[in-house]
Amino acid sequence: MSGIFDTEQRIRLGIWGLGRGSSFIKAAKELNIDVVAGCDFHEDTWKHFLACCPDAFVTRDEDDFLARNFDAVLVATYCPDHAKHAIKALRAGKHVLSEVTAFFTPAQGVELVEAVEATGKVYNLAENYPFTKENMYLAKLYREGFFGEMTYAEYEYVHGGANPCVCYPNGQPLVPGNQLHHWRGWLNYHYYCTHSLGPVMIITGLRPEKVVAFPQDVLNIGTVHGKGRKIDGILPNLGAFAPSLIHMSNGGIVRNLMGGTTADSHNQRLFGTKAAAELYPRFNLKVGATGSAHLISIDAKWEALGELAAKAGHGGGDFWELYYFARQILTGEKAP
Repeated sequence: MSGIFDTEQRIRLGIWGLGRGSSFIKAAKELNIDVVAGCDFHEDTWKHFLACCPDAFVTRDEDDFLARNFDAVLVATYCPDHAKHAIKALRAGKHVLSEVTAFFTPAQGVELVEAVEATGKVYNLAENYPFTKENMYLAKLYREGFFGEMTYAEYEYVHGGANPCVCYPNGQPLVPGNQLHHWRGWLNYHYYCTHSLGPVMIITGLRPEKVVAFPQDVLNIGTVHGKGRKIDGILPNLGAFAPSLIHMSNGGIVRNLMGGTTADSHNQRLFGTKAAAELYPRFNLKVGATGSAHLISIDAKWEALGELAAKAGHGGGDFWELYYFARQILTGEKAP
């Protein structure tokens, strides 16, 4: 048998959005996946894609793309369009791996769920942060009862976004007078919550039930400064920090922080009734419910396939989300 899975079956994959989407090509080769088609209206992205996949079909027309004979689509298009593109791909008979965010409105969420149910196709969300070696190690410890019950956690995804707000995808500055085009320049970052909330959900198995948040009035450089829907048509607070407190299904609390600002920050702290963990600047466990808890420094490793995961982006998460997607298509075993 070839590859990781115990089958000769291959998955023919089309990539919709060749900027971010092309970063999955290398991992796909290890996972019974053949990239056979691509779609992007930025033709600057075609050169790299065809260098990696010289026999693939490529087009800027989404209908021509979806009409091709392949099994699954990786949706890595403009962030606010993920839901409608995933739904269109499902209805075209394709399995879907969608980049985050999955959808932006409750109506989109309902339509997406109904499309998955109606088509019977596999749909996975490509959330990668839960699958770093550190977070997968924490998930194992949590399942084994090491932490007890989660009482409080602090998770962050703060990612500087000024450059893509003032440049085209190829890195060239925007023509003077043009509006900011990148979604990071106008997004309400509460929508971009999965890189911080996703890890704590996968580690603990808990789900969010309630959320409370205050608006932020100081905006970041490179963002759209709106005065309101009725004044200039642009909502205020876009592109600002987005902190929230989330009540989880066991009664514990998560402080979730999202935003695009002057420095990246991915701090993670998890507190349980028996032990705690912090991931930055070092990965430490603290054992015992006292102020002088015993500290253990951890060098986490993946239990399997670590050599392949280490080659992928986002701390190996890009490999694992593609692995789980392929596994579900090939074997029926559901992704986390």
